Amino acid sequence: MSEYPKQMDIPACSDNEYREVAWGIEHFGEQFKPIWINRPKVGDFDVRFEMKFCGVCHSDCHIGHNDLGNAMFPMVPGHELIGTVTEVGAKVTKVKVGDNVGVGCIKDSCLGCPTCERGDEQYCEKGN
Repeated sequence: MSEYPKQMDIPACSDNEYREVAWGIEHFGEQFKPIWINRPKVGDFDVRFEMKFCGVCHSDCHIGHNDLGNAMFPMVPGHELIGTVTEVGAKVTKVKVGDNVGVGCIKDSCLGCPTCERGDEQYCEKGN
């Protein structure tokens, strides 16, 4: 028998995190609803923003229904976020509080390694 869908508890917030409400699926078989999750505090190169819109595509729905057989709950599926900056890290230079921002489904790619240079930044050798 498969170990999925897997149910996990959201741990208590650590010192480098804060609590945030997100639209997610708390338990397998449930509908989307507001749930509390932990988010990392803003670091030197990070941007925190109030999310206004989020894309949820068919792949997110399949994951939420465990159609791929490897779902872990609770989950907050979605990508392609739009919002307004509320806090920036000390070394952020391209945006400021109050700016509107968008976040695509690919982040933390270096754009300089051979994988990124050939257009496969989702497989970045240096990103995380």
